[in-house]
Amino acid sequence: MITKEEIEKFLAKADEAELEAVKDKNDSNLHDTWLIIAASYRDLARLRVLKDQPGDQTGPAPETDLEIMEGYIREAESNIATQRVRIEGLRRDGSPTLRSEILLKTFEDTLRVYQECLTTLLATQAEKNQSTFDEGADAPKL
Repeated sequence: MITKEEIEKFLAKADEAELEAVKDKNDSNLHDTWLIIAASYRDLARLRVLKDQPGDQTGPAPETDLEIMEGYIREAESNIATQRVRIEGLRRDGSPTLRSEILLKTFEDTLRVYQECLTTLLATQAEKNQSTFDEGADAPKL
């Protein structure tokens, strides 16, 4: 179960990203990127809270936590690759890269958070599977 402190950490990171978006309002690429980061942190917080609540059983089956997290990881990896290309372009043009490098680090930090969440989800799933096996539900019949 996620702690209140962990949720607050995600929400604080979202707030920080939104502040950066305001600072970069004149650069639409950076502005939009910061907003994506903020939304991702808020989604992480929401995902963790909803995970502990009973779900609505009507309608189409929702994505699993693993599928959602894997999607976040793919998006973060794509953002990192795109940002690296942007930085190289800025370097070739002789333009400053500091803000873009800071943003790249933020993307990389975000990816690490997603990977840690995925690891936690996988460990939790493995524990549930082991618990079910230990109870004999999956034991082979002789």
